[in-house]
Amino acid sequence: MDRLNKVAGRWSAGLVLGLALSVAAGAAVAAPLAVMDRNGSYVSVETYAPNIVRVTISQDKDLAASAPGYGFVADSDAKGWRHDQKGGADVFTSGTLSLEVAAQPWPGAPSQMERYFAPSLPPVSVKVR
Repeated sequence: MDRLNKVAGRWSAGLVLGLALSVAAGAAVAAPLAVMDRNGSYVSVETYAPNIVRVTISQDKDLAASAPGYGFVADSDAKGWRHDQKGGADVFTSGTLSLEVAAQPWPGAPSQMERYFAPSLPPVSVKVR
């Protein structure tokens, strides 16, 4: 019986440690600086350092706001970035980089050709200067 208690104690300690690590890892993933809706296309802007930015464009808001995939090991950091709205566009500026996500008018009704051969993602204007 004593051996069973030791095994159960180790197992529960491992479970608590695993839960604590998963909660800490979830807290380390920062939210994007902004998620914008552009006529059904969602644009997510996530900053990592001054002049380093990640832009995601998706039809699914949850995918646009999700964490980056393989290859990204840095934590999101908005220091050195400023978010302004000018003329309906969202402008993100840092030391030498400027990113503008322009608000575009709703695209008109698709033509017969566009109904079958157009890309499904509504157009988005992203300018990097």
